[in-house]
Amino acid sequence: MNTIRTAPVRALLRPRAGLCPSTQVVRSIQARSLHITDVLHKKKRSALNEDDADAIQDEEDLFASPSEVQAENKRSLSTAGLTVSAEKLENRRSGRFQLTKATIMDHPAFAAAYRRLNPGKASSSENTQIQIPIRRLKRMHGPKRALLVKMITIAATRAELLDFVDIFKVYRQAGWHIDDLARLDFIGRCIHLKAPDIALAILYHRPIFGFDIPTLTSARALMRSLLSIPWPPPDADKTPLPEDITLPTETPLAHALLLANLFDVYGLPPAETDKVACVLLLGGSAQQLKAGSDTEDANTILQLVRETAENQRTQTEGPVLNSQDPKVKNGKLVATSQAIKERGKSTSEAARARTAPLYNDELTVSERTWVKRRLDKFVEWAQEQGQDTAWVNNLRVA
Repeated sequence: MNTIRTAPVRALLRPRAGLCPSTQVVRSIQARSLHITDVLHKKKRSALNEDDADAIQDEEDLFASPSEVQAENKRSLSTAGLTVSAEKLENRRSGRFQLTKATIMDHPAFAAAYRRLNPGKASSSENTQIQIPIRRLKRMHGPKRALLVKMITIAATRAELLDFVDIFKVYRQAGWHIDDLARLDFIGRCIHLKAPDIALAILYHRPIFGFDIPTLTSARALMRSLLSIPWPPPDADKTPLPEDITLPTETPLAHALLLANLFDVYGLPPAETDKVACVLLLGGSAQQLKAGSDTEDANTILQLVRETAENQRTQTEGPVLNSQDPKVKNGKLVATSQAIKERGKSTSEAARARTAPLYNDELTVSERTWVKRRLDKFVEWAQEQGQDTAWVNNLRVA
């Protein structure tokens, strides 16, 4: 006989879900009832007097639409987010720069050369130097080229550019060569960060650094930057040049003239034979004469450029090349064996495109623009002064 078991009465009772609102729902409904709807708000506004219009406007601000509030909050959050992101990126970049610098300075060969050059300063790799024999240190090469190039590329402040002063001194003392592309990158970085005086100081003190001007194009760009950046340059008061590499000049025009005198030192064509250099100096002199400052140097440069332009023939673009120069072949500059060794035997089109301008005499688009604009401005200024400008045509390029 089957026994039927009945479930307890409490188990048969099911809660009536949805019929009795919970306490939280009731509270939310009561809170929402305080909100003024659009229809009720319009009726209330029409019933009030004009004197209460200001109060209603204040009330409208309290009950602003969610879209307006969200948009305003979004704008404030986006601005704060951009600031925080920029700070994070800057901290990350600065950390990478310091890490690369530490990697170079912790290299055993670099640390040994640094200690010989600066016996009074402590070395960060003293423990490593003790473990490595001196004979091995003498045979050891310097840090990898990629580290120096990476450090140059990451640099973004004037203070970081000055960190290369000690590094280049060690490279000079140890006899480690800095190739053309690395020197080109460093000069370009100084120009980009509006610190051309650092590059000029390193070039001027050649016995200390042995840092040559890689190309005529980079020398022209550096001269233009020296004439464009006011003196003293930005942040120079906080991070001035070290005392052992100070410059003997104190004006932009004097800096450019100092660089022009270095052309012969570094095996470049003389500045008086280069049209772009002459035009840059001519434009800088005219600018100083307009401002009424440094007029003595400006008049001297103006007279020299005019004599050079009147004595030279109308020539094609580029400098006059010496056929006896081993770098000249069939009237064009060619790469030397050292340059080929520095470039390697890479067949990459990007590598050839980057290194090709280092060894030819063609003017770039920017250089053509510099010549045209400065000559046009000089002719306009000279005609206002009632001066003859026929000789200026000898400085123009095709």
